[in-house]
Amino acid sequence: MSISRLPRRTRRCACAVTILLAACGGSDSPTQATKNPNQVGAAGGVVQTADQRVTLNVPAGAVNKDVVISVTPVPNPSSDDHVATNSIYQFGPEGTQFAQPVTLKLAYDSSALPAGTDPAALRISTFANGAWQVVDNITVDSASHTVSGQIHHFSIYGVNADPCTPRTGDLNFAWVGHITSTSCLYPIGPKYSDYFNTPAFTGVQAAIEMDVTSQDFTGGYGIKDYDASDPSKGTVWAYSPIGTGIRVNLRPGRYQLFVSTADTTKHGDYQGAISVHGSYFGAAPCDPTFVGLTPGTYNLTALTSVSCDITLQYSDPPKYNGQHTKADYYAVKLPGGHTYTFTATIETANTNIALALYGNGKFLNLAAGPSTQNPKVIRFTPATDMWVTLEVSASTISDTWNAPLGAYRIEVSN
Repeated sequence: MSISRLPRRTRRCACAVTILLAACGGSDSPTQATKNPNQVGAAGGVVQTADQRVTLNVPAGAVNKDVVISVTPVPNPSSDDHVATNSIYQFGPEGTQFAQPVTLKLAYDSSALPAGTDPAALRISTFANGAWQVVDNITVDSASHTVSGQIHHFSIYGVNADPCTPRTGDLNFAWVGHITSTSCLYPIGPKYSDYFNTPAFTGVQAAIEMDVTSQDFTGGYGIKDYDASDPSKGTVWAYSPIGTGIRVNLRPGRYQLFVSTADTTKHGDYQGAISVHGSYFGAAPCDPTFVGLTPGTYNLTALTSVSCDITLQYSDPPKYNGQHTKADYYAVKLPGGHTYTFTATIETANTNIALALYGNGKFLNLAAGPSTQNPKVIRFTPATDMWVTLEVSASTISDTWNAPLGAYRIEVSN
């Protein structure tokens, strides 16, 4: 019996020793303590959230002791709608300073940004002193929907868009936007503005109709030449106060749309619409209504009963001054230093038209005469950039005043 018990006591003793060594970290059977995945030390490391929307790459030497990093989603601390609200985080321990730049990568959702935001406009910013401040060395990966940048301390960080980088807007889309104190500050005025790049269009020309309204602020909107380096530069081809429509014929190309406040004291929402009406407009009813022409474009329409009622002032011959007739009006922006030709061609037999030019608040020129004088032509060379107005009016064809209405084509060339 005693022999049979001895091996059992020996086995129990050996087992107890083995457990004791493991607990004490003995050299015969060591185990490693599990490291916190959010901890980095002097050797650096990578910390990533479980959903992989946040990645921190901490290089060696950035910290001189072990640090357990915390990443907490937080709401937007500002009223800036250019910030992706689901890409804002508080990093801790707050106030931690890095001896070497730490690379932060954040994921973003396009739906959390203003419609049409260009990925190239995105950056990572830190919220400090009541404002968003861009971090260093921004890189955007639009394929993975991530933005990277280098940070030097822990604070609140988020993805936001540069408000001065134009968004993308189709020529058949609804404008819905917000002007705030964080919108782009237009250098002339100064004015807060939103900008939109249009896709390039081809063909002979395009007839664009626009309308923008706001219950919160006054200002203007329009369409201008595309300028990739500075959207506030370039010739404005059509402009109107908010609440008044625009109709303009444009040459093929790419353009930028804009909405601006009258000053910096009022902000708020705006809405509107843009549509394309083929290559030219028909008749423009008079409220008065102007159709914009750009050099190299035309409009084909007719003087009708809904055209503007006018009283002749510069008739040729003068005996018809004071008579009433119908007219259409066109607004034209002319860059200075070029000679422009305005041509009005009669399209309906047994009718006649006159073409008048106005600018800087005064009458500039008139092309009238009998119906056999077709087309009616005016040439003009502005010294500087200016807006002019073309008046196409029904003209008499006999000594007894008679101004039948009919079709015509009006174009501008240089």
